[in-house]
Amino acid sequence: MINLQFSLVETLWKSFWRCSGDSEAALTQAIRNFAKSLESWLGNAMVSMPEEMVRVKAAAAGAFAQTLRRYTSLKHLAQAARAVLQNTAQISQMLSDLNRVDFANVQEQAAWVCRCEARVVQRLEQDFKATLGQQHSLEQWAAWLDAVVGRVLRPAPGHARPAPAPPSSSCSSGPSTGEGPLPKKPPRGLLCDP
Repeated sequence: MINLQFSLVETLWKSFWRCSGDSEAALTQAIRNFAKSLESWLGNAMVSMPEEMVRVKAAAAGAFAQTLRRYTSLKHLAQAARAVLQNTAQISQMLSDLNRVDFANVQEQAAWVCRCEARVVQRLEQDFKATLGQQHSLEQWAAWLDAVVGRVLRPAPGHARPAPAPPSSSCSSGPSTGEGPLPKKPPRGLLCDP
C-alpha cells in the first residue's frame, strides 16, 4: 500500500476545525453541499467507464462523503456543547438538576445492566459533578471522558486493548485535536473494571 502524505487535506481540516464567524457557516454549508453532490457528480462523470472502476470509485466517494458529513455534524455538536459549557448559568442549572438525580437507582441499574460495582458509579458521579463544577472547556471534557472510558471499560472477551495511535497519520487528522485519525479500536464490552 502506498503511504501518501495528505498534508493539504490535513491543513484544510485543521483550519475547518478552527474557523469561526460568518466564514464558518458558509464553509460548513459548502462542505455539506459538496458531500451531498459528490456521488452523483462522480456517477455522471464515469458513465462510460468500466463497471468495476465505477464501483470502486463510487465506494471511495461514498466513504469520503460520509466522512465529510460526520465531521461537519461533529463540528456542529462540538460548537453547541462549547456554547453550553461556556455559559455559567447553564452549568449551574445542570449541576442543580444533577443533584436531584436518584443515583442510588442509577447505581442499581448500572449494577444490573453492566455489572458495575456501586463504588464505580459513585466515583463517576463524584468526578462528573466535580468536573462540571470546575467549568472545564470542551477539550478538558473530552480528555476527562477519554480517561473514564479507559478506566471503566474492559475489552470484550477475546480482544486486547488497542495499541496507542501512532503520533502522525498519513491520510487524515483527528476532528478535535488535529493529532491524527481516530484509532480503530476493537469492540469493548459493557463490563466495568472494579
